[in-house]
Amino acid sequence: MSEGFRLSPQQSRLWLLGAGAEGSPYRSRIAVRVDPVGADFDPAKLEAAVRTVVDRHEILRTSFELTPGLSLPVQVVKDSAAPDGLAVELRGEE
Repeated sequence: MSEGFRLSPQQSRLWLLGAGAEGSPYRSRIAVRVDPVGADFDPAKLEAAVRTVVDRHEILRTSFELTPGLSLPVQVVKDSAAPDGLAVELRGEE
């Protein structure tokens, strides 16, 4: 069982309106196109910078987990979390 925090009244309302459903508009996603200038671009450095930001801000490590027997999830703040992502190399693509 995960330890966490109760949802705020606003979060509870959104969850009950369907925010917890797969494909929900309340899920955050981002796409970034990086046009490196010069040969100094290092994808590993970019990934490390993103991890630093995620580690610094709790909200970026917060998930909502359903506990058996409860109708609403709890907020769980993970100690660290790697951002889920997919890097696609588009060099030469226009």
